[in-house]
Amino acid sequence: MFAQRLKESLDFYAKRYYKKVEIHTLGTDSWRSFGISDFNINLLHSVTYLNGALHWILRENNKDSHCIVSLDLDEERFHSHHVPSLPCARRICYDFEMGVLGGCLCLYTPFAYHHICIWVVENYGVWESWTKLFSIDLDDHPRSPSFALCRPIIYLNDGVLVMFSSNWNHLLYFDGLGRLRFKSFKFRGFTSKFEAITHAPSFISLKDIVKTGNAEVFNVNSRCGILQLVEETFPLFLGGPRKK
Repeated sequence: MFAQRLKESLDFYAKRYYKKVEIHTLGTDSWRSFGISDFNINLLHSVTYLNGALHWILRENNKDSHCIVSLDLDEERFHSHHVPSLPCARRICYDFEMGVLGGCLCLYTPFAYHHICIWVVENYGVWESWTKLFSIDLDDHPRSPSFALCRPIIYLNDGVLVMFSSNWNHLLYFDGLGRLRFKSFKFRGFTSKFEAITHAPSFISLKDIVKTGNAEVFNVNSRCGILQLVEETFPLFLGGPRKK
């Protein structure tokens, strides 16, 4: 995580029983505390990083309501944001996951029983600006599974939504015009379930982040780079058997 004001990378954890929050700056030798959290750390769910802050869905103690808790890494302060009763969410804390889609904080239904619903905060910081981005009825698409563990991957500029179904190992494309397409992936060397994530390349080097003179930075290379093992260079080969 990178704090813009401090211009430094941070690590974070909370002590379970005392709710004590500490932050560690990469390259230093110690953690620093900035107080006690008023929130039940054990109930934090679906952590998401956006705009210099960590976000969680939290079910408040002895209440049926839910909120989004954010930790601003620049201010080193917790904030609580109300989550409205969004349609198609009987229990937001369990029926919804949180993520980032199109640069916006989003809530989505990962356990899609015949229906996929995605909401976004159009204006970050304006927590009344929740807007339904997609509502997909799987029953309208004969080839679609009636149940899927779906997670949105990316929302493209042309309105295309790409999702990943972990229990079917499918990528799902929804073009916003009512068409839902599927792409099944077969990876050479994988015999079990796998996950898909978006990758954001960065030119920031850890050598530029580490500040202390006691820390050492090593470049770690795969052994196949030296041995040139052909099979190890194709662990994620798509499709059928390789041509000889």
